[in-house]
Amino acid sequence: MASILPNGKNQFFDQNGDPLVGGQVWTYEPGTTTPKLTYSDEGATVPNTNPVILDSRGEALIFWVGAYSVTLLDALGGLIYTVDGIQEAEAAGATDALREELADDTDNTRGAYMIGLLLSGAGEQPTNMGDFADKEVKGFQRNFGAAGDGVTNNYDAFVSMLTSTDSVIEIEPGTYLVDGALALPVPTCSAIIGWGPDVSIIQIGAAITDQVIDATAFLRLSNFKLRGAEVAGVGGIYYGKSAIWYGESHNVRVENFKCAGSYGMRLGDAQKRLISHPYLDGNYDNCRSDRTSPGFPTSPLIDHPIIVNAEN
Repeated sequence: MASILPNGKNQFFDQNGDPLVGGQVWTYEPGTTTPKLTYSDEGATVPNTNPVILDSRGEALIFWVGAYSVTLLDALGGLIYTVDGIQEAEAAGATDALREELADDTDNTRGAYMIGLLLSGAGEQPTNMGDFADKEVKGFQRNFGAAGDGVTNNYDAFVSMLTSTDSVIEIEPGTYLVDGALALPVPTCSAIIGWGPDVSIIQIGAAITDQVIDATAFLRLSNFKLRGAEVAGVGGIYYGKSAIWYGESHNVRVENFKCAGSYGMRLGDAQKRLISHPYLDGNYDNCRSDRTSPGFPTSPLIDHPIIVNAEN
């Protein structure tokens, strides 16, 4: 974007608006009488005298760095004005550069991360828009680009969703196909929340060969459906497989993990957490437990389950 050509030199005027011939430009550190240098070149390598004496047109070439107090006198020492805290002009192109940095959505040191955010709640710490958004509810479609058409493979988006550390994930209405030969990662998000099992549906494809969700730490699950493919040995949700699960699960429906060795819900080390209103339908084992002796692994509380059509 073009900008207007600035004056090549600084020009000053007297009280009558005439060029301040022989005028004196004194420059100081802001708020003090400590002299501060200006320069006659852009690289700030050739200092001006202080004061700078204006020529026969009331002009001088003055470059400066930072903030100054400026006192302007006429040739006889009469005061024209004093101004404190004058800042150097913005460098050419700086506005365009800033605009580009603010528009950058690929770098977590630019874009929204450059915009400060002061929160009003008691004890809340200042942050920036990027970090704030990272902790807010993220949509499977909205933030990760998933398509809920039942056809598009959302494997990469699903992996990104699971590993969005500490994020609350919203499964917007739709049927989301997830299919891929690589093992799915242990979730590091803090919650996966749908709009209801009849409208927020994760459809697993035939290439998935292990459990879909390895629920650990404080992961919360609610209000979505996990529908399996007919592949042997694939599980739906394994609570406390790779680490202890301290979270909660509510109104999650798991169905159609029906081939030999498969399960809808499996209980590992779940530290007596609450699984409320699970709906397990048509799985080889609707609910499987790793518990082999009293007290270990510690079983969760299962409240109001619906368990139907077990294949095994």
